[in-house]
Amino acid sequence: MLIISTDGGTVQPQHTVDTLVSISGERYDFVLTANQPPGNYWVRVRGIGFCDPMRVEDFAILSYHTQETFPPASGLTVAQTLSYPQEPLPAYDDAYPEGVVFNHQTAPCYTPNDTYICAADLESYEVFRDNELIDAVPDHTFFLGFNVIQANNSLLFSKRGFSHFATVRDRFNTIGATNMISFVPPSFPLLIQPEQIVDESAQFCNVSHKPAHCTDDHLCFCTHRLKVQPNDVIEIVLYDTAQVLQKFYHPFHLHGHRFIVTDTGRFPSDILTDQITYLRNLQTVRRPNAHCPPYKDTMSIPNRGYVRVRFRADNPGFWLVHCHFEWHLANGMGLVLQIGEPAEMLKPPANFPRCGSYQPPIEEAGGEPVGAVP
Repeated sequence: MLIISTDGGTVQPQHTVDTLVSISGERYDFVLTANQPPGNYWVRVRGIGFCDPMRVEDFAILSYHTQETFPPASGLTVAQTLSYPQEPLPAYDDAYPEGVVFNHQTAPCYTPNDTYICAADLESYEVFRDNELIDAVPDHTFFLGFNVIQANNSLLFSKRGFSHFATVRDRFNTIGATNMISFVPPSFPLLIQPEQIVDESAQFCNVSHKPAHCTDDHLCFCTHRLKVQPNDVIEIVLYDTAQVLQKFYHPFHLHGHRFIVTDTGRFPSDILTDQITYLRNLQTVRRPNAHCPPYKDTMSIPNRGYVRVRFRADNPGFWLVHCHFEWHLANGMGLVLQIGEPAEMLKPPANFPRCGSYQPPIEEAGGEPVGAVP
């Protein structure tokens, strides 16, 4: 498979791979060279990470046949005959060659003499190179650590802990967070009803401004927002806070923009807690030997690793930044990036429907809504 595009952005055809790992939200285009002898070839698609114990996979068949080399069954065309192959499906435990793997979830990236090809190794075309973006000193650099918090009952049944969580298996309950802030969606759509933002200090939070009920070393539930000005150059360094190696990583997705990938890698084994200090001290300004960084809108953060991206905030609005595992987003692993003031944003059409949080009537033991007229 010769990779020619990712997330809708063309890349130079430099990397031919045998196995391609694509995680939630990512898209890849590739060219398959049909140069094998006539016959049927299995195309195998397998779930990874948490899907490993479930043994989830699916198949397609790539057939190299013509009417001359593969006569059709009686009354059927060649295409109809090939739609019902006689070959049995490979068993899940049957060995298969991975060959050259692209975007492996545990790839260290840029380790000398390694054989991994990472998504950040892709190169866009020279015509798309944005010199000003690549060489600029960022107006803002944000370090965002993705957290998966294992929640015990004392947290789940606290005043705020029950608002969102997921029971992954058995008693393994989790809450998602970014920089230890679990995102609580606002009670109204920010983009179409910005007039309901009446007290930014009370309605939004970030790592330097948390509600009174939050402390620095505990999980905080609030509406996490970062605010920048239009056309600022933004650099975001995203990192996985997990302390153990596993076949699992977070797909980071940015709404409303696309970004260039300037660096990615994994933390050394002795970096378990102070990841931001390590990332601040990294001398890598851009990817080694990279001339034209690829454009993406979704990027996998390697397990126990990091990704550095940058973009120009040229689309005023309220934009989600989140993990693209939907259950992680639902559990709080996300935030809002506000670009500019509401007056600088596109306005919704006239008479656009309005909405807010639905609050069902509170019922007493007898089943009648409180305040109902008999």
